[in-house]
Amino acid sequence: MSRTKKLVVFSLVLITLIASAATVFAAVDWDHHGTYGYQNGLKYAYGYTYAYENGNAVYHYTRATLESWGSIRLDSGRCWGTGYSSAKSPNGDRELSARTYYGR
Repeated sequence: MSRTKKLVVFSLVLITLIASAATVFAAVDWDHHGTYGYQNGLKYAYGYTYAYENGNAVYHYTRATLESWGSIRLDSGRCWGTGYSSAKSPNGDRELSARTYYGR
C-alpha cells in the first residue's frame, strides 16, 4: 500500500474515532447546580445533578467541597446516584471557597 493510501486510511480511521467519541460524550444531558449556604455561622457547599442519556437515567456523582487556594479542606466525597445525585460538604470557615463537581 502506498504512503498516500496509508495516510488516507489513517485519516479516515482517526476522523471516525473522533466522531464516535464526540457522539458518546455529547449524548449525556447534564443539569448541574451548585451553591453555598450557612448553618450556625459556618459555610457549606451544596450541589445537585441530573444526568440522562437518550432518556435513560445515568449513574453519576456529585461532589461538594470547601477549598482554600485550590486545596480541598472539607469534602463530601463522591455521592453517587442514578438520574439524580446531590452532595453537601461538612460545615467550615466562612472564608473558604465553595466548589461543586460532577461526573461519571
